[in-house]
Amino acid sequence: MNKKIVALLAGSLTASALSAGSASAAPAGSPYNPYGVRMPKPNTAVTVETGKSKASPIKVTETTYKPAKTKKSALRPRYSSTSPGLRNSKVNSDGTVSIVVRFKQDYKIPYFPTSEQKRKAAAARLVKQAQTSKQRLQGLKALKRLGFKPEESFWIVNSVAGRIPSKNLGALSKIAGSQGIEYVQEDNTKYPAPQDASPNNDVARVRRDMESDRYRPFNRYNRIALFDSGVQATHNLLRNRISRNADCVNGGRNCLGRGRRTGDVEPNGHGTSSASIMVGSNALGNRFRGVTNARVDSYIIYNDPNPSLAAPCNTRACGSVTGALRAFQRAVSSSAKVITAEMQYGGGENSSTAIAADNAYDAGMVVIGANGNNGPTAGTVNNPGRAHKALGVGAIYLNNRGNNPAQYNNQSRGPASDGRVKPDIQFFSLSETGRKGGNSNLGTFSGTSGSTPYGGAVANLIASWMGNYGRINPGFTYSFLLLNGQRSGWNAQNNTTGVGLVELPSQGSATSARLVIHNRRRQSIPIRVPRGARRLKAAVWWPESVNQTHNDLDLRIVRPNGTIAASSISINGVWEVAETANPEPGIWRVEVVGYRVGRRGQESFLTVHRR
Repeated sequence: MNKKIVALLAGSLTASALSAGSASAAPAGSPYNPYGVRMPKPNTAVTVETGKSKASPIKVTETTYKPAKTKKSALRPRYSSTSPGLRNSKVNSDGTVSIVVRFKQDYKIPYFPTSEQKRKAAAARLVKQAQTSKQRLQGLKALKRLGFKPEESFWIVNSVAGRIPSKNLGALSKIAGSQGIEYVQEDNTKYPAPQDASPNNDVARVRRDMESDRYRPFNRYNRIALFDSGVQATHNLLRNRISRNADCVNGGRNCLGRGRRTGDVEPNGHGTSSASIMVGSNALGNRFRGVTNARVDSYIIYNDPNPSLAAPCNTRACGSVTGALRAFQRAVSSSAKVITAEMQYGGGENSSTAIAADNAYDAGMVVIGANGNNGPTAGTVNNPGRAHKALGVGAIYLNNRGNNPAQYNNQSRGPASDGRVKPDIQFFSLSETGRKGGNSNLGTFSGTSGSTPYGGAVANLIASWMGNYGRINPGFTYSFLLLNGQRSGWNAQNNTTGVGLVELPSQGSATSARLVIHNRRRQSIPIRVPRGARRLKAAVWWPESVNQTHNDLDLRIVRPNGTIAASSISINGVWEVAETANPEPGIWRVEVVGYRVGRRGQESFLTVHRR
């Protein structure tokens, strides 16, 4: 291994990226890249030094590494093939039930090209691949015998929406998991969107605590996709801040057709507050200005409240699976980089909504989802926050004084059914922001609904900052967010908090590396620690698919004398975080170790911060 070290300027903000070379079979989690999207060079660490406030690089240095080889395999998780709510689905007037069926994925989702025109062309190719999927055709043949009538197909996930006689739900459950059919769920869910004048709970207070304003000038990605109840675009905070106002429930397959709704369909408002936190202007003063300079692509994924339905859908806007899948397809085809999913849909991590989130990641999207408000019981985490390739967001409440934040008790908890910790990260909630009603209306926004927009906004800032230096893969954004939670080691393996509240670094050096890890092998990244350093912290995250054998990676921070200063060695998770305080000066090493990894190896994303 080349041990060349780049001297880092004191107080500078540094970024680096490393990718391992390809073997005969691509490592698990590697992007499918037929469009030749530019990625970091194989086996090369690129270190970019920047000043405290300047975006332009001062110095760029490359360091080459040698990838390792491997042998051995791990365990594959098992999931239910039907959603818990399928048997209690609403029966339509014709005696049918509206369902979404997911078939085995036998085509690949590519990493999408940059331009929106080329992204739409890539989506068009996937439409054809989905329509000719052998697994889909086999499954549809079996479903036809049960009276299933398809109404709409999707490419973001190999799924078809349609209707089936309610009397055949039992027979449907028996064939789910066979004949190409991997998962069946109800289309119209019973899941609503996840829901003062003090200056201590305004958006400005949260921005200050997160240290997000210093990242605001980095605006590489200037659109954020919001899956919610729609927005009140005339609100003073949102004027000229909404770049797309789409309805993926009533607006047809392209979400922009005749009959689409353009306002906030939640009676008390929801999407208006989400958008205000992420992109609100300073029209009502700095106290209520949003986190980013971006604009929002708004996608309505909720049905109108219906008094004839059972609670909560009689008074609340409840989610549509078809609407969500349409929204995923539109967002991936657009130029947005981040999806903020204000959703708490049910089902497992093999449901259509969860797989859509995974596939959106494969296409190059950052997916930030609410953990949900169904806690505090264990295992209540919702979709798509529970998906393998999405980050789930929990909530810490600000009270009116703002100096005594507390855990939101009803936040949904992990673990996911395969043992992964959820939430991954937390942000403040119950802050005061724009609200549906008058164009200057304000109100507090609670639950994980109130924290998830901060997650989406900060993810967009970080994706923009890292993208300036070539780290376009969404895994870099995930590892950076996990790194900057306030917990590490075993304290982070916690299904109430995950890594805890995210606070962005204000100075020091941040090193990001794309690594391929093999069984019983390690990749070691040297880090120069100067005198007076107060912290050395590292986080690694890796992308796994729902049917993949789980790969167990460990993380450790090694002193100059070779002893281990800190480690993180969970078993079921897809991330590790380790930290040591007051590190002595010298050359330290951050090591990612393949404790149990399959033959192909596992792609992973490491971020290290020294201050």
